[in-house]
Amino acid sequence: MADLKKLFGLNGHQVIAVIGSGGKTSLCRYLANSYKEEGERVLVGTTTKIAMPPVETYDRLVTEDFARLAEEVPGITVAGEVVSQNEVKKLSLPGAPEFQESFGQYDKVILEADGSRQLPLKGWSQQEPVILPETTATILVIPISGIGLRISEETVHRLPLFLKLTGAEVGDALQITHLQRMIEHPQGILRQAAGTIHLFFNQGETVEDFRDAAAIFEGLSPEIKTRLQTVIVGSALKGSGVSIWQQ
Repeated sequence: MADLKKLFGLNGHQVIAVIGSGGKTSLCRYLANSYKEEGERVLVGTTTKIAMPPVETYDRLVTEDFARLAEEVPGITVAGEVVSQNEVKKLSLPGAPEFQESFGQYDKVILEADGSRQLPLKGWSQQEPVILPETTATILVIPISGIGLRISEETVHRLPLFLKLTGAEVGDALQITHLQRMIEHPQGILRQAAGTIHLFFNQGETVEDFRDAAAIFEGLSPEIKTRLQTVIVGSALKGSGVSIWQQ
């Protein structure tokens, strides 16, 4: 198992959109900390809505006066407008132009660009994911440990859209073919991906998980394979993985 940061190979200035389900927030935090350890300045935000991050995950929080983002501050800066959703405070994409104008001040910008309501699977509406024009890399997160899960409202965000994408039915056990269709479908996870595209099968812990991920990749069309820069199986929580494809 190797360090995920090295496997993604996102060197130099990058604006990274993290989309999908089953580990986006964990991956964003791992990457932010890894780049900080290398002495890089990191900006973390969202293009949708995310939970307020714990104070121990950042060095600075900016929720207004976004012109401050141009200041030379080391470490991890989290930025976003505070909004209330069901009486819970969250961060959302700032409307102030200074937010996106500040991207060039940071070595890495990491944006959680998709929502799944903390469910392991999802389908995509016409407005999702929200990818900014500055994006240089997109990481697609799919939980490989989801194979075998029963497909229902309890496991899938936007269930009707997921059923349409995959051909699955409510109550089915999630199969390799369902995830292949989710990747292949024009309205699936790849629909808005920009920059270099990195497919990350998260929660890969067992030999069977790695075999399932390899089978999903091998079953993709040549056209889809050529769009992918890397395919990685591993764990965002552990920060490690294995590359099974690289251009």
